[in-house]
This record gives sequence, C-alpha cells and structure tokens, in this order.
Amino acid sequence: MYNSEKFLDNYFKTIFQQKLLPNEIILVNDTKNPKNIIDIIDQKKKLYGFDQIYLINNKVNLGPAISLNKGIKFCEYNLIFRLDVDDLWSPNHTFEMIKTYKKNPSNLIYANSIKKNSFLTNLKCDDYLINENHLIHSSWLINRNICKNFRYHMLRPSIGLEDYFTLLYYSKKYKYFFTYLQTVNYINNIDSHGKISRKNNNYLKIRNKISKKFFFTKIKNKNFFEVLHFIFFKFGFIKFFIFLILYY
Repeated sequence: MYNSEKFLDNYFKTIFQQKLLPNEIILVNDTKNPKNIIDIIDQKKKLYGFDQIYLINNKVNLGPAISLNKGIKFCEYNLIFRLDVDDLWSPNHTFEMIKTYKKNPSNLIYANSIKKNSFLTNLKCDDYLINENHLIHSSWLINRNICKNFRYHMLRPSIGLEDYFTLLYYSKKYKYFFTYLQTVNYINNIDSHGKISRKNNNYLKIRNKISKKFFFTKIKNKNFFEVLHFIFFKFGFIKFFIFLILYY
C-alpha cells in the first residue's frame, strides 16, 4: 500500500467479493497512507467478519520489492496472490487462477497477460518477456510449493522494475504460466510508485539492459542455426526487429 487512501474501500471490496476467499490478508504499509490505517483495518474486519488481516508498517518508503518481500515472508501459506492497492479483481479472479494452478501445479508464477488486447500490444509483447513484460503484476499467483524461498529481485529499490528482475532471475530454473483471461482491472494510477519511478533517468537505461539479458538468456548455449531458428520461428523476426529498434 502506497499513497492509497482513496483506493482502500474498493480494495477490500474486490477481495471480499471473490468466489474463492483468502485465508489471510497481509497488508504492507509503504508510507503515505492514512494515519488511522489501523482503525480502518479494524472497521473492515468487522464489516466483512474476517479477523485474519495483518498490517506491516514500513517506517520509511522502501519501494515495492522490499515491501513485497516483507509481506511474502509473513505469509503462512504457499499460494500467494499479489494485489496492489490501486488495482481491482473481477469476482472470479482467485477461483480461475487456482483452477489454472490445479491443472498444472509445476509453475512458479501464474498471471493474466495483456497480450491480444490489441494488435499493437500483441505485436510488441512476446512469450519470452524480451520486448515487454506482459504479465499483469496484480494478477500474480505465486507458488511457493516449488520455491520455498521465493522473493522479488531488483537492482535498485527506487526504480519500479522488480517484476522484470524477478522473472529474469527465476526463468533460468522455473516456469511461469499466463492466461488471456482478463480477471484484473489494472488502474493507470499516475501517483503509483511504479509511475513515479519511471521519471527516474535510469529507468529506461536499466530496462534496456534487462531486455538484452532476457534475449541472451534465451539464446545461451545455442549454436548459430539454433539462434536463427529462435529469431525467425519462435521469437519472430518482426519482434526481433522491434527489439533491435527499441534496445540498440
């Protein structure tokens, strides 16, 4: 939770309207939230008849990655949903994601994808997260059953690229699964930590480096012909051309 006062009512409402309810809710207060946040949480406990709402208070702003890791460490269970305070779930979100998980429980992360929302989005996004990370972060279902020590990774806490670094770090060993179901309403909040971090001069520079790392991770240990096969038939020549324009 960051700069979240105007979102809190809808935040709790979107959780408690789920067909499949949580066992616990871990809130991480990353500053700029109401001073009476404890009173607000107590009100929500009474309103929804749910006592398992826990609050972690950061004394200073730590950014999304460190805050998320504090929340994950506190979680008692191994299936963890992420929901940023300014986003919303449709009533079937948790149900559909758990259903997807049960079909194939061997993935580390399950998520909604923004691919196929439009022609341009589908063209730019790829299955390998090279040109764009198309996995909506508020849709993530994290499976700690196959990675007990899962945590978010980042280069610098002040730059909101924790999703990219995390996916890059774990893609070497674990798989992720995405669905085209749109069960998350991602709110374009100009005051969010992620939007603010994009004003950082190093954001695009670091984002370019990450994209190159994703690409070279995919072609590592491949011979010349295997690299060509990947570029033309798996990744796609047009998307490779976009990659060259954007990051070189």
